[in-house]
Amino acid sequence: MPVNYQQIKEQVRKLGELTPAYQQEMETRLAFAAQRLQAAAGRNEELRAKVEAAAQKVSHLRCAIPLAEPLDTAIPMQPGELPGTILAADGSQIIPDPHAAVLFGVVNIGIFSFHPHQGSTPQEITHTDLLYLDRLYNPSGGLINEEMISMLRDLEERRLLVQHAAEAACPVVTLTDGPLELFREPASAALPDPRFIEYLDALKELASRRVVTAGYVDRPRADLLVRLLELDMFGESPGMDELRMHPLQGITDAALLGPLLPPGHRSAIFGLQSFSGKFFKDEIALHFFYLNAGTGREPWLARVEIPAWLAQDEDTLALLQRTLIAECQQLGQSAYPYSLLRAHEIALVTLQDKEYLENMVGLELLKQGIAPQVKSHKQSLKDMAGTRTRLK
Repeated sequence: MPVNYQQIKEQVRKLGELTPAYQQEMETRLAFAAQRLQAAAGRNEELRAKVEAAAQKVSHLRCAIPLAEPLDTAIPMQPGELPGTILAADGSQIIPDPHAAVLFGVVNIGIFSFHPHQGSTPQEITHTDLLYLDRLYNPSGGLINEEMISMLRDLEERRLLVQHAAEAACPVVTLTDGPLELFREPASAALPDPRFIEYLDALKELASRRVVTAGYVDRPRADLLVRLLELDMFGESPGMDELRMHPLQGITDAALLGPLLPPGHRSAIFGLQSFSGKFFKDEIALHFFYLNAGTGREPWLARVEIPAWLAQDEDTLALLQRTLIAECQQLGQSAYPYSLLRAHEIALVTLQDKEYLENMVGLELLKQGIAPQVKSHKQSLKDMAGTRTRLK
């Protein structure tokens, strides 16, 4: 039995017992946050100063930076044409498994290319990179882990978008699932990973070509704007104890902005205060907005991350908003960009794919007179027990 249901039964009962009061507390906090938002809506310059002061004290501060638009802005979708090309990229991977008979990794990227005005069949492009021998190890000699594989995946997505955008009909909109910011860059590193620098260079190349670049975060749980409101609550010169407090904990930006954004509307554009901001500079400085991608009475907000140059170009920004709404409408009530869904389907690596590749590599080694190793006893016992149900 994988879960002790008898043991957890009392905890589940307690969860149910406490939830109504907790929800009431969240409603109270949300109402208070909405009041704070209204009060702070036109004080952008003052709020920016507070963010700068707090960032001097808390190096890993993450919050929204107010720019030109009021905090409670709601911008409707502007009518107009769709882009010449939509390019969506997503990735999947196989993590090197030291318990397997053969040691290898895979980064698989799917590109979905669509031309809204041409009526042509969309293109599905797959790029698969096998990691083997020396490529399986990090600079310190250890086996590369999931974070490093994910960095390679994100970098390869950008490289391929640069390549295909250069050949595509303009204007070009590129979409990826998740933020543009990478959280895998170690905060303690004296120098950033070279692959991270390549990732930034790819973003700069897209910016130089004026290729619309956006990271789409579905159902975001971020509290970046809420954190800004918390800073505003702390007064003029808060101490470290105050800056560690979260009086609006549990409230998300989506919950706060949802009632303010009708379907198809976007929020104000915000800058992003974060530790990684020192790497994302000038034309690729990180910005974001919230978009109500839903069509019904209940809002469905996404967070869209964009580079600075795009945040400052109203016409191109309107093109991106229009494109995202059109993409989300293709899936009816499931408001998510159709092209990103297709890219995910193209990129997905299954357990069956992993087993097939293991056999391919093993057979090739045998052709070269090299006998593959056997699985570890741990993995063999897991396979016998029938617990191998996921790709990892």
